[in-house]
Amino acid sequence: EREGTLDLGERWPMPRRAVAAGSGVLDEFDPWLAPTQRDLLRLMMALSDNTAANRFVDAFGEEAVNARMCELGLDGIRLVGRIPDLGSPEAEAPWGPLGRMTPRDTAELWRRAATGTLLDRGSSVLALRLAARPRTADRIPRLLASRPGHAWAGKTGTVRGVRADSGVLSTPKGTFVLAMFADRILDVPGASLAANRAMGEIAREGVDTWSADLPDRAPIRLDEERPL
Repeated sequence: EREGTLDLGERWPMPRRAVAAGSGVLDEFDPWLAPTQRDLLRLMMALSDNTAANRFVDAFGEEAVNARMCELGLDGIRLVGRIPDLGSPEAEAPWGPLGRMTPRDTAELWRRAATGTLLDRGSSVLALRLAARPRTADRIPRLLASRPGHAWAGKTGTVRGVRADSGVLSTPKGTFVLAMFADRILDVPGASLAANRAMGEIAREGVDTWSADLPDRAPIRLDEERPL
């Protein structure tokens, strides 16, 4: 939005053909519902809405997204595909890769958001607000987000054989960035659930260990007018 390429208040009348396969809520509504661009970003982040995600893939394209990631020095984050449309032959077959992300660059992206250096402070605040209180909270924040003084902003990723989660955890001991990816999960009952649970347990052990010797510290608050 800062560069004049996206008006967050602009409305998008959603045509029927735009509905994507997989997760989301926009497929529950009649065609021509007109959410704002900000609404779509929130749905994409908080509810993993695939129709909303495709809206931005179509609007910007792989080349522009990947060029921006390279410009930011985050070459490990790449967009390589589009989510199949609902009812298309592609939706019925195993999906090809949609993107590639390394845990290192994913964590770095969240670190910049948490410190106000993802493009600028305004972009960082927006990113964290869009990712706050995701509806899927059964991975990294599962054993942490409900604790007093804790808050999670993050995004999960789910495809066959893969479970991912990453984001920013605010605690009374400070602000932590976490990114966990599980790959090659066996296609057997309970395997994906076990991966989700393991992420929560690893996150709890890590945060508790790091916090043990830390003094109480206010979490980073980007909405306060102060230098970073």
